[in-house]
Amino acid sequence: MLNKKPSINSILVIDEINQSELIGQAIMENRPFTEVPMIRPEKVVSRGLVLLCLSSDISPEGSGFYICILKKQSRVATGKVRIKCTDAIALDGLDLETFIDRFSIRYGNSLNQAFQNNYTKVSDKLSYLLFDNLCLEFPDHIEEFHRLFDKSKGFLPKEHKFRDEDAAAEKDALSICIDIFGIDRSPILRSWDAKEGRLGHSFLSGLNDYICYEDDILNKDLRNIPGYEVVSEFVTGVVEFENKHGDKLCVINANRKPIEKATGVDLIYFHRKYDAFTCVQYKMMDRSDTDRNYYYNPKNTSHDRELARMTDLLALLNKEQKGSCLIDFRVSSCPFFFKLCKKMSIKEDDGAIVTGAYIPLDQWLFLINDDSTKGKNGGTQLGYHTLGQRYLTKQTFIELVQRGMLGTQAMGSKKMAAFIESAIKMGHSVMYAIDNSKTRIFDEDDD
Repeated sequence: MLNKKPSINSILVIDEINQSELIGQAIMENRPFTEVPMIRPEKVVSRGLVLLCLSSDISPEGSGFYICILKKQSRVATGKVRIKCTDAIALDGLDLETFIDRFSIRYGNSLNQAFQNNYTKVSDKLSYLLFDNLCLEFPDHIEEFHRLFDKSKGFLPKEHKFRDEDAAAEKDALSICIDIFGIDRSPILRSWDAKEGRLGHSFLSGLNDYICYEDDILNKDLRNIPGYEVVSEFVTGVVEFENKHGDKLCVINANRKPIEKATGVDLIYFHRKYDAFTCVQYKMMDRSDTDRNYYYNPKNTSHDRELARMTDLLALLNKEQKGSCLIDFRVSSCPFFFKLCKKMSIKEDDGAIVTGAYIPLDQWLFLINDDSTKGKNGGTQLGYHTLGQRYLTKQTFIELVQRGMLGTQAMGSKKMAAFIESAIKMGHSVMYAIDNSKTRIFDEDDD
């Protein structure tokens, strides 16, 4: 069984200067590298995370430390085996002596000994402590560390299409916002410039006809909206739309990391008239069973962290005094939703919203623990074949948000700044939509 508790289960020290330079160059060029450790093959882990230390002669200021994915390769001679390392994350500025002081004497001595050897497989307990203490040492890299661990265990798909998939999710999130606001999305999406809104840029940056500069938004009356101060620090794209009544929708994409390293999309829709936040987290059905049913498996650390973020805030919201005005009425006290859909690809000429199931957090908690969502081999499968049509469709979800029937109440909305800040810290691409509609006018055939 795969160990799912994040850990760094080995240490690799390269003292030889020439080899350190070659490895350093490979890392700088995002290439894998190989090494033959001076230890018997059975002492080398088959697959996991390794803490790499290059010669201090080429990295005198603590820039020679990395976390990598390690995979054991074939034997190269009697008593020797090759390892391959990939996906290196630099631990710039790590002071080894200070770092080791974080540990008890017992584990500190073990670490000191490990750094005297070429390769060491560390104990399970120390491997967990290594990971946890590196998270404390580098809080800005926590999401990267967890993602690397997930990838080392085979929980993640290949990364070469991540940005296209995230751009497609950003496009879909924007489409939902436009539909809730109540204007035609087709001409807006047709104006998208793929060169501007793809790799390295927010999807919003490709909407040249609707782009606002950050200063334009900062000059508007948005500072009193919960979470806006957090979002404004990490803006990667801002667009604004206007309907025939003069109402405006401001959509901001924010992410503290380079956009191509974004992990997932949080859609956070604020309806100013109702003082209501509604949040959507995208989950892709990227697996299929023997019957070709697509599903999402929630058994990964990224999902666990996101779920904890939502459930913690929901608990705080439930402690707030309920509103007594008609405008505070909601059909559900849960403002958090997952959109479960198949993996997306970015299509320039497609203005459609991706078909998916909108599932409130409280129902999601039932689904991930219920026997009805178990596959033939016992794993959790969240897909149309296990949902039993018990979810909200796109149109139902949009109409409920439009009418202020979903989302936080006024008192709870003040707590949303912490939620938004947490999402950005986790490396999410956050799409924050601010609907300034004063009066929502529905067509007769909407009723």
